[in-house]
Amino acid sequence: MRFEPYLVSIGDETLVSGGVQFLTHDAGTWVFRTEHPEAGRFGRITVGSRAFIGANAIILAGVTIGDRSIVGAGAVVTKDVPPGPVVGGYRRAQ
Repeated sequence: MRFEPYLVSIGDETLVSGGVQFLTHDAGTWVFRTEHPEAGRFGRITVGSRAFIGANAIILAGVTIGDRSIVGAGAVVTKDVPPGPVVGGYRRAQ
């Protein structure tokens, strides 16, 4: 997988499990480049300190994951995660 490492920031004491993908761009927009040359999405990914990202999670461009947050295995993170919660799938765990 290709990504831009300079767009990813990971805080201290954060654990990233195997198979996690940091997608700093959306390459799917290439199919529209002829009609919409400006199409494309690049963005930074920021992960705070003392966070945990479970196996095979996918973190999309532009997302910030707060300090002490837990991202469940296999989650697709499309929006920012505030400091502290446990998230997985499509909804916040209770």
